[in-house]
Amino acid sequence: MFNKKIQRVLRIARTVRYLRMSQLYWFIRRRVIKTQAVAPVVPDVILCREFLWPTLPQALEPDSSSSRNEDIAFCFLNVSRSFSASAMHWAPQDVNRLWRYNLHYFDFLQDARSIAEKEFLIGDWIEKNPLGSEPAWEPYTASLRIVNWVKYLAALASRTSESCSAMLSSLYQQALWLEKNLEFHILANHYFENLKALLFAGVFFQGKDADRWGKYAVAELEKELREQILPDGCHYERTPQYHCVVLNDVLDLIQLTRLPLAEQRSEWFSPEFSIQLMDAAKKMLVFLADIINPLGQYPLLNDSAFYDVTPLEILRRAKSLGIFLDVASNESSRIVQHHAAGFYGYSMGADWFMIDCGDIGPAYQPGHTHCDMLSYELVIAGIPVVVDSGLLEYEPGEMRRYVRSTAAHNVVQIDDAEQSEIWGEFRVARRARKLHAEIQRQLDEIVFEGSFSGFHKLNGIVHRRKVRIKVDDNGRSQCWAITDEIKGGGNHRLRSYIHLHPAITPSWQGEILSLDYHGKSFANLILSSTVLANVVVKIEDSLFCPEFGLSYKSKKIVLELQSSLPVQFGYTIKRSDLR
Repeated sequence: MFNKKIQRVLRIARTVRYLRMSQLYWFIRRRVIKTQAVAPVVPDVILCREFLWPTLPQALEPDSSSSRNEDIAFCFLNVSRSFSASAMHWAPQDVNRLWRYNLHYFDFLQDARSIAEKEFLIGDWIEKNPLGSEPAWEPYTASLRIVNWVKYLAALASRTSESCSAMLSSLYQQALWLEKNLEFHILANHYFENLKALLFAGVFFQGKDADRWGKYAVAELEKELREQILPDGCHYERTPQYHCVVLNDVLDLIQLTRLPLAEQRSEWFSPEFSIQLMDAAKKMLVFLADIINPLGQYPLLNDSAFYDVTPLEILRRAKSLGIFLDVASNESSRIVQHHAAGFYGYSMGADWFMIDCGDIGPAYQPGHTHCDMLSYELVIAGIPVVVDSGLLEYEPGEMRRYVRSTAAHNVVQIDDAEQSEIWGEFRVARRARKLHAEIQRQLDEIVFEGSFSGFHKLNGIVHRRKVRIKVDDNGRSQCWAITDEIKGGGNHRLRSYIHLHPAITPSWQGEILSLDYHGKSFANLILSSTVLANVVVKIEDSLFCPEFGLSYKSKKIVLELQSSLPVQFGYTIKRSDLR
């Protein structure tokens, strides 16, 4: 028991050492001392501006069939719940924490619900969620809700009703509260959302408070854009899902600066700020276009599930804003190399390969990190074959630990050690470190080579992976040869995982492992001849979680080898004609 306590203290110390001092200060203040700002004073007269948010859909069209006596239905994270108007519950305990957060975001204000239902929900929320209550008043939740309420109010023809007056007063109070409870202890995408909300509130309202919110938000957003958007356009948390979230935020900010009333805020929205937003959007869009597969999906690397807004929808939205990209067509061969993000790949037509070899980032906020260094995804002829396990939920427990673990990715695990020392829902102590990565064309092959040091429990191991993609004269991929070299000392059990899409079924055809699609051989997995006698091949059950709340049964192939280090082994995935 005493040793476990010591190990826990050491693990915390190895985690805290990466934090900024300001983060540590605010963490102690918020989580340990539990201090919060006092209740803000809302002015008796609230002045707001007239403007129409340009992208609000048929959200405000009344539905004549709706009735206050009908149940009110919600569906978040693929989980549906209904509440009666007389017993609307804002903190249901039969759903997870993220579902409850979504309920308080008020994204549903942009749904085709009736105005009466929306006004009821807003009024009920104000009545049942007193200042400071959780999750209603958590800063991230408040940030998303503030933006949604501003967009909703902007689209109303009149704001003179009693319910609208209550909403304006609450919205003003939420902005004042957020200003005093910014997420300095978390930073990253949370702080970005805080600033976006303050800016929306600053533009919407009039007065000294609004001026203060707007000026602060713009000054901080300029800094955050410089830091959070990497030189290659990837959001610095290196997670495709959050890249899309922040990119959508940037597009929102671009639209905000283009509103006619923005001219009245010229002291905030300088030409330089508008240019900075456009530059960030273009870089982020190019990166997104680079990494999506022939199905229009991004790889599920790190904490990624398929986002509510698809990559293609984001690209179309950008085009509607006049942001045009000169990106290669899927019909042409394309090498992808983003060193800052750590994403490398090759695509040709309906074939696509993407591999991750990027450092954990940012160092002070690794909450969305997985043990997926050198993990890859593979699409052949438009069909997903090798996939990442995905992300089911953020709830603490066995599933959260698993999806972040080494075994959940298409990598090599050594004994039972992890690439990085992950713990809790969002913590990382000792971390795998990228050593080298590059992808290039070599004659009739596309060759990726990457390496990292990690597995600190084993006193440090170096894993080097080489992927050779054989292509024909037209650039069409024929096979993908993966070779792993593990350097270190001692005798270890090595397990190389290959997670298959649920539509792919592995079956033995003699000594060849066939990867079948709808009962037909689609590709073959062939072991390297040098280690064929020493490797045990297993087919095991797995899970594929492409969206929050969704999991599908699938299969994984495990190549197991007991060997002294250094050692080299691998396999080849070779396409076969699908007839």
